[in-house]
Amino acid sequence: MYNLYHRRWWDYTGLFLNINGYVCLRSVLTFAFAALLLIYVVIPLIDKLIKKLGSKISFNLSIIIGTIMVVDLILTLLFRY
Repeated sequence: MYNLYHRRWWDYTGLFLNINGYVCLRSVLTFAFAALLLIYVVIPLIDKLIKKLGSKISFNLSIIIGTIMVVDLILTLLFRY
């Protein structure tokens, strides 16, 4: 992102075991913990919920969420700064 926008959104320069200020041990461990929590707790709960809702409601919900994501992408590209 730095090469594209010439800006840094995160700077880990003062933190333990950082690599040129781009990443540090704390951020890697936090991201890893969050990913494991998502994989083993959140996704199975969402899967159970989708199975209970039925296919028609799940499809409509997917369309709504997809539309929100496309609108968010368009607004992000229009108003980047």
